[in-house]
Amino acid sequence: MKILDWPESKIDHMTKTLPSLQSVKKFLNYFDNPQDKLPPIIHITGTNGKGSVSAFLKSILEENGYKIHRYTSPHLLNVNERVEICGKPISDKYLKELENECSEMNNKYPMRISYFEGLTIMAFLAFSRIPADVLILEVGMGGTWDATNVVKNPLANIIMPISLDHMEYLGNTIEKIAKEKAGIFKKNSIAIISKQKNGVYKVLSENAKSKNCKILQYDKDWNIEAKNDGFILNCKNEKFNLPKPSLEGEHQYLNAATAIVTLLSQDKLKINKNSLSRAIQNVNWPGRLQNLTSTKLFKKYFDNNSELWLDGGHNEGAAKIISNWITKKNEENNKKTVIISGIMKRKNSLAFLAQLKDKIDFGIAINIHFDEESSKDNIVYLEEMKSLNIDSVAIDNYEDALKFLKNKYNNESIRIIICGSLYLVGEILNSIDS
Repeated sequence: MKILDWPESKIDHMTKTLPSLQSVKKFLNYFDNPQDKLPPIIHITGTNGKGSVSAFLKSILEENGYKIHRYTSPHLLNVNERVEICGKPISDKYLKELENECSEMNNKYPMRISYFEGLTIMAFLAFSRIPADVLILEVGMGGTWDATNVVKNPLANIIMPISLDHMEYLGNTIEKIAKEKAGIFKKNSIAIISKQKNGVYKVLSENAKSKNCKILQYDKDWNIEAKNDGFILNCKNEKFNLPKPSLEGEHQYLNAATAIVTLLSQDKLKINKNSLSRAIQNVNWPGRLQNLTSTKLFKKYFDNNSELWLDGGHNEGAAKIISNWITKKNEENNKKTVIISGIMKRKNSLAFLAQLKDKIDFGIAINIHFDEESSKDNIVYLEEMKSLNIDSVAIDNYEDALKFLKNKYNNESIRIIICGSLYLVGEILNSIDS
């Protein structure tokens, strides 16, 4: 079982298999069930914001002196990012040792294990063997049938905002997707329900009630109010006056608040409330409206007051966040806005573009060379842009796209957003200072 040598996109999305955790549970049983020997778990699912809320959780917990394991996906530069041991990416050496250990076990008891399932098993082995105070555990896709959902007694479960994504696996309505994601709720646990579309609240709350969960639902048990220099969190009859987080965009107010509400909802980990402001201002999470204006990549082509931003959002909900962010940025400093975008074939690119079409002045469709086979061809993507009346062109790669924009806009100050895929983000981050 060569877990790390398998191309993830071709394994996890090649076929639609019957949902089951049987193989994962069976394989974990061969290792004496490490999933039952993990630190207290905060389990996170949702369509948008999972990675950001995990980053806020990590920052707050570390500010309070706790050792953190964390499991996230996908990675941007290398797979080690997904498995953090006591706050640091797992070493190549230890990852290879775990891979060899799992391969030997699979030779002894052969079964088909996908890339994500295999990596999750390896992560659980590492997390169970090295002491920590908390495990922040991010779902890969969905909830009920996700490989991470073999854990039994999480400290808390978080469901971030849900929108239409992975419909071929999770269902073709937002209610069906919500039901799949609600599968992470466990009996007598804590259910944190972040801001949702109205129809989703009922699905999530009914599922949580059926499992006797303690529920903290947005706009019912807690909420936020934006202000010029940050936001106010109202929770548990308390009001927290908080600054702007270090992550860009007002949507990060919700992500930061969700993390805070989660930690305040439990009693096992003591949190100093005076640490919250400092913690949310020290968060780092690449590829989420990340400002690249000071990088060598940008300065190679522009020397005026233009801007370059990078975002890995790839669905309708993420595009709406970018759209709202553009509106806010233009209130501060109005500029022509251009997107350089590549996207995967399996994503609803028309829905993604529809959220942006009225906020951008120009679009460039590019190929994602990290995984060309799974990437939507830029000519096809251009046709979708044209169908939405977006003034646009197709160019092979992001560097040529930046060159094109330099010539097109000459000395005019513009705002450029590279977006559409976390795979594209990885490509960019690998070269921004080269």
